[in-house]
Amino acid sequence: MIELKHTNNKLNKILVKRVYELLKDYSGKYVIVSFNPLILKQYKKLDKTVFVGRIGSKDANGFLNKLVISNFIFVGLAKPDFISFDVYNYDEEKLKKLKEKGYKIIGWPLR
Repeated sequence: MIELKHTNNKLNKILVKRVYELLKDYSGKYVIVSFNPLILKQYKKLDKTVFVGRIGSKDANGFLNKLVISNFIFVGLAKPDFISFDVYNYDEEKLKKLKEKGYKIIGWPLR
């Protein structure tokens, strides 16, 4: 599970391309995850076969982060294969709605 952290859109494109270049010949299994749906969408453009997962948590700072991360605004933009949500800080109603829409849900961090 490789998490790509977001900074800004220009750097995201560079990050995605570099990670793709490093992994394109890798023969093992991996998934790409991110809080940022644009990163996932960009990666899917480069590799349509990789599974991507949208990370979320109810505990996000800042107005924009709360919209995107906590409320899953633009969740469909990246067409994630699964949703990965903070098991210690989640919104049961939001997860129920995402599951009803057909998203697979996994939790993090688990010990």
